[in-house]
Amino acid sequence: MIGDPNQLFWLLTRWGQQLGVEEGTIQKSILAQFYGDDQQPDAIASIRAWTAVLRDALDQQEVLVDSGALRRLEVPVSIIWGETDAYLTPSLATEIAALFPGPSVHFIPGVGHYVQHGRPDEVAGLLKGCEDFLPNGPADP
Repeated sequence: MIGDPNQLFWLLTRWGQQLGVEEGTIQKSILAQFYGDDQQPDAIASIRAWTAVLRDALDQQEVLVDSGALRRLEVPVSIIWGETDAYLTPSLATEIAALFPGPSVHFIPGVGHYVQHGRPDEVAGLLKGCEDFLPNGPADP
């Protein structure tokens, strides 16, 4: 389906409706990532490459989680979740949080699955405290 722009648009629109995505978001944000536009390249080849190895990656992730390695992390962990996400519910955020030592967990009210799209400034503000742990240090203002 992702090979045909019309079918992909239908699929993403239907998915967006189920997740309560604001009308127009599919066209402005998500569809452009698949097919590119005048500001960014086409991502289909990357998406296909990622999905080709996804099953093995999920198996490796399960082994990592089962090993308890996440409990030994010594870096800040922020879990920022849309309080009204019907797809990945807040109870999943709580389960994920339990995998880490002392994570900060934030449920953003009135936001669904795409919390970074629905409340970008709030998400950025919550993450700002973790800048010192970025690979290249804090970002320049």
